[in-house]
Amino acid sequence: MAHFGDHQLVRYGVPIKLVHIGTRKTLHSHLINYPTGSHQQEVTCFHERDDNDWWIIKGPDGNGRFNCPIGAPVLNHSIIRLEHVLTYRNLHSHHGFKSPATNQGEVTAFGEFGIGDANDNWRLEVQGHHPGAPWRINEQVKLIHVATNHALHSHNGHNTPGSDQQEVTAFGERDANDLWAIEVLG
Repeated sequence: MAHFGDHQLVRYGVPIKLVHIGTRKTLHSHLINYPTGSHQQEVTCFHERDDNDWWIIKGPDGNGRFNCPIGAPVLNHSIIRLEHVLTYRNLHSHHGFKSPATNQGEVTAFGEFGIGDANDNWRLEVQGHHPGAPWRINEQVKLIHVATNHALHSHNGHNTPGSDQQEVTAFGERDANDLWAIEVLG
């Protein structure tokens, strides 16, 4: 298992744990649905590390669990999906639903057995690198939701009503709270 300081390439089909740079909490999901909005599965940031933090990187087409060659490097500006390992649902956002604590864009986990829809697609932006450069686990990234052009975002002080964990949103402006990195590569 590789840890945060390593310089390994990030590859399709490999489990990862993403950490929010500003709060050092991991991207997390579990079988709790939002009590408002879309009522889809919650996505949060969590200070304790557990198996609910694992995600698998996939390609964008949604025709199955692994639709890019397993082991191929993930490149800057690629369109990707993140599938939650324990629930087989994809990281998701959409127009028309607000996050419960801050009224930014709602981020959920959606789909069945890794199959979802176009709202599961995120553009990878590796900070300080040109398009097509390989993503390495120590590099800071932004994940931009393709359909809304909002960034995956989180910040201290705003917790979800369902689990009382740190809210994760899709945010239309860009700031330091949009930065993530891989903490652990499975």
